[in-house]
Amino acid sequence: MIGTAQASEQFLIESELWVDGQMRGTPVMMVSAGEAAVMIGLDDGDLIDAGNWRLEFEVEPDSDRLSPVQTYWVSVAVQHFNDGQWEYLADSIVGVPEGEFASLSIVEDGQESTPESAQLYLRLRTSRLKPSD
Repeated sequence: MIGTAQASEQFLIESELWVDGQMRGTPVMMVSAGEAAVMIGLDDGDLIDAGNWRLEFEVEPDSDRLSPVQTYWVSVAVQHFNDGQWEYLADSIVGVPEGEFASLSIVEDGQESTPESAQLYLRLRTSRLKPSD
C-alpha cells in the first residue's frame, strides 16, 4: 500500500536542529523502518559541553488504511547533555509527508514558533530510499 513503511524499507531523514535560537546541526541519517537510529552532535568534540545534543529517529511501519498517503510517522527524541547525563528536551511522534518538511518545537505560551525564538525547533524531511538492484 502506498504511504506505509514496510519493515525492510529504508528512509533518508534530513533535519535542522535549533536549541535556544542557535543552529546546532543539520544531521542527515539513513533509517530502516522500525529501527531506531541515533546521532550525537558534539559542539567542541567534548561530551562534557552542555551544548551537545542527541537525536533519535524511528520511522514506524504503518498498515492503517486510513493514514494519509505518502506520510510517515516518525518517532523523534531530542536530548541534550547536562550535568553528566542526557536529558530529554522532546519526545514525540511527527507525521512527515514524504519529501516535505515537518517541524517540532517547544515555545513559551503565546510565543511564535520560529527557529530563533523557540527553546527547541526541529525540522525534518523524509524520503523513501529505493532498493538497490
